Amino acid sequence: MKSYHFSWLGVHPHRSEEWLKEKMAEGFDIHHLDGDHANDDPKNLVLIECLDHLRLHGRELNRLDRRKHKKPKAPEKPKDEKRRATALAVWERRRAASIQ
Repeated sequence: MKSYHFSWLGVHPHRSEEWLKEKMAEGFDIHHLDGDHANDDPKNLVLIECLDHLRLHGRELNRLDRRKHKKPKAPEKPKDEKRRATALAVWERRRAASIQ
């Protein structure tokens, strides 16, 4: 974490470092309101979503940004379920072929 993260946390005592790390992993950033990255005055810092942060700075999303800032995927099916579904599909094809 960077110095401005700790400055932001200093005025938000109800938030922990772990909470902020989770938020950042979910797609949030700390934005310097005056645009001066050396100004870590807590009044100059706000927590905003990454996409809004990029828009504030006039950036369009390129392919790299999309990979970095995409929303989390839904959990994948467990491997056993995938194997079962594949085995069932193979069995159904073989059964259909044997009936013809």
